[in-house]
Amino acid sequence: MRLKRMCRRMDRILMFLLVAGCILAGILFRLSVQDCGIASIQDLSDIEEGMVTVTGIWTGREGDGGITKDSFGSGADPYGVEAAPVIAVASATGKLRQTEGSLGQEIRIEEVIRGGELVECGETGYLYQYFGFQEVDGRIQYGNLLNLMQPGERYLVFLEESPLNIYQKKAAYLLASDFFGYVKIGGQETATLAAGQSAYDFTLLKAYEFFSVSEDTTEVLNAIRKEILDRYYGA
Repeated sequence: MRLKRMCRRMDRILMFLLVAGCILAGILFRLSVQDCGIASIQDLSDIEEGMVTVTGIWTGREGDGGITKDSFGSGADPYGVEAAPVIAVASATGKLRQTEGSLGQEIRIEEVIRGGELVECGETGYLYQYFGFQEVDGRIQYGNLLNLMQPGERYLVFLEESPLNIYQKKAAYLLASDFFGYVKIGGQETATLAAGQSAYDFTLLKAYEFFSVSEDTTEVLNAIRKEILDRYYGA
């Protein structure tokens, strides 16, 4: 009996140390980035002019022929969206969750096109993608080729459900496609950025769905996004 009590006590101690370690790791991450301001970014409205520079930019350098539709693959699902378990219309709230190696955007599901057994209308959760904000030489950079979703806009989203959802109250989703995981519904096509600038201010690029300094690449990406909308939304 005494041995069993000692074992249970050790189990509690180990569990406490594990939980404490996870909490400490999160605190250390926030402390490590707060000097440059990343830790203060919890909503798109927290980003001020001159605070973040965009570095994830298409240049059009894909072999000698530049970026084409074939650059993303071939077959029945060249853009990585057909196999998505969930296809839905969603809007962004503007709330963000920055973690080490990923960035989460809070979304609200407005219409379910596929995957009604996994998500439902009115549900909110965080959509995670790789490459968010990072500190480089004391300054904040945004390195994703996809711009963040803007509050007030509606997007066609292609999602995979996180396997952690059964353990948490807030739903989490993963992008089914790195390049075309969400496509804005309506609005104008994305324009090409002026080439040769030393820096691109994140706050001045809200109207851009992606970032490109190549006219040919911009044309291809806009055409693919239209093709996806026509096929899965009919807009």
